[in-house]
Amino acid sequence: MALQYRVAPLPQPWPGEPTGRRKVSPFKVNWTSTLRLLETELKALHAQDVVLRLAVTDTQIRNDGGVRADARIKDPSVVLEFKSGADRLSFPCDRFNWWEDNVRAIALALEALRKVDRYGVRSGRQYEGFKALPGGNHAPAVKTVTIEAVAERLEQLCRGAVTAFYIKLDVSAARDAVRRAALNTHPDSATGSTAAFQELQQIKHALSKYHGVTL
Repeated sequence: MALQYRVAPLPQPWPGEPTGRRKVSPFKVNWTSTLRLLETELKALHAQDVVLRLAVTDTQIRNDGGVRADARIKDPSVVLEFKSGADRLSFPCDRFNWWEDNVRAIALALEALRKVDRYGVRSGRQYEGFKALPGGNHAPAVKTVTIEAVAERLEQLCRGAVTAFYIKLDVSAARDAVRRAALNTHPDSATGSTAAFQELQQIKHALSKYHGVTL
């Protein structure tokens, strides 16, 4: 059964902070493959009322909820919304240059989040984030309760060698980021300190729970 969804204009204002510099995506798949992956993940969440928000106007949307063939989508930003249980979930993405690639990134993120269910977390609740991590005496605390904040802090500690997006998406990338950050924060290194290294251990623990494996 094909994925059932309707298209709607992007919300205003954009939810969250826009990506400053977009990238060429690493995905080498077609739109049909992306739709199949997205369908699989949405079925696992028992998703209903799926809405794909794109940079279109109401006049560019067909009566059946699809995009008109002559529509020109110049802004690649997308937001995927759907109902799962009692929750209405929303996933924005504007990381890549093409809107189809941003939909693919959301589908892959849903696939990664679903792994948390294997360890006893109820569907949908993994999206609420993790407990805030306390900072050391000389290290900034992670002040939000989201895994996004944890990944962004690790990106800082590894000096941008691995971006927060891939830290959340891929276990190997998260491990690489932790390894690089350990070299930078270890008390024996020129740039490290005990407080920063302890903060890294807390981040490592949170990401291990998130990915469902020991990093």
